This record gives sequence, C-alpha cells and structure tokens, in this order.
Amino acid sequence: PASATILVNTSGYLCVSKWGKPGRGASLLHGGEFMAPMYGLAIDQQGSIFVVDNGNNRIQKFDRTGNFIILWGNFGAANAIFHNPTGIACDAKGDVYVVDTNNHRVQKFDTSTNVLPQLLTKWGGSSEAGHASSPLAQEAGQLRSPWGIAVDGQGDVYVTDTGNHRVEKFDREGNFIAQWGGFGGGDGQFNFPY
Repeated sequence: PASATILVNTSGYLCVSKWGKPGRGASLLHGGEFMAPMYGLAIDQQGSIFVVDNGNNRIQKFDRTGNFIILWGNFGAANAIFHNPTGIACDAKGDVYVVDTNNHRVQKFDTSTNVLPQLLTKWGGSSEAGHASSPLAQEAGQLRSPWGIAVDGQGDVYVTDTGNHRVEKFDREGNFIAQWGGFGGGDGQFNFPY
C-alpha cells in the first residue's frame, strides 16, 4: 500500500508485472491511481482483475496484463458507492461481490461488460427496526462491519461478520442460509474475524 502498486509474482517470487501509482483522481482518466490498495483483490474466470482501492472508496478493473478497464464507486452510502470497501470475490458467472464495511453490507455487481457495472442486489446494512450498528444487527442475516468474503463452487457466499464475531452464509441473491461463531476464544468462536 505504501507504493500504491500492484505486483504480479510467479511462484518463485519473481515479479513479472507491476502497475499503479498513488493518486485520488475520480474520473476514468485516473484509472490505475490508488490510495491504499491493500485489502482485496479478485480474479474472475476470464482473467479480469478487480482491486479494492480502499483509500479512494472504489473498485478498479484491469485485464490480466494490468491494462485499466473501468472504475466505479466513491465515498458515500448510496447504491454502488462505498464507505471503506474491503473484501471482494467473483463467482463462476462473473458477478463481483464487494464488502462495503462501514455501510455494513455486501453489494453484488454484474461486470460482464467493460462499461459501468450494474448493481444486482445488496444485503446487510440497516433494518426496518434499526441501523446495523445497533444491537439488532446481531440478528441472522444482518451485518456489523463485515470484512472478508468468499464464494464457493455452488455460488454460496460466505462473509466474515467482523463486528458480530461470526461467519454468515448467504445464497447468491443475499438470502440468509446459516451462521456460526460468536465472541470468544474457544473452539468455534471468534474475536473480530477478518
């Protein structure tokens, strides 16, 4: 993150490619400029690389050789923008899931074209009864400061619900399936999992 560059290595730790530079440019003319690209990176089945540009509250997409394709997002709470994005994952269909940590949610995007990605769905965040930072965020399917994310071969989505010290499992549409964990140091418990 200090150098704001992405390094591509072989298994022998030989750098074969690098791209990026420090910057806060908000337009497509500033693709490849990063502020703290240190939390998330995902590669889809076509080889496109998605980088969480945390310091700029956005996602950037590159081809496999580091050529900039598109960026989206900025600071805020509206749809398709972010407040401290961290985790990112791609599913077999090519959809991209972004953990929007300080908005307490996951946002799912269709990135099948090289134009601005379309928001498909989102989940977590506030509920009708209260905001995600309230005690009600502990209910199944709600999130409090989520961080990491993974998608399995069946398309199920796993999110580390960091503020609630648990892992939650959802289907590809964001419907709650299961949860496990809880605060503690014993077997099956977590202390702020990332």
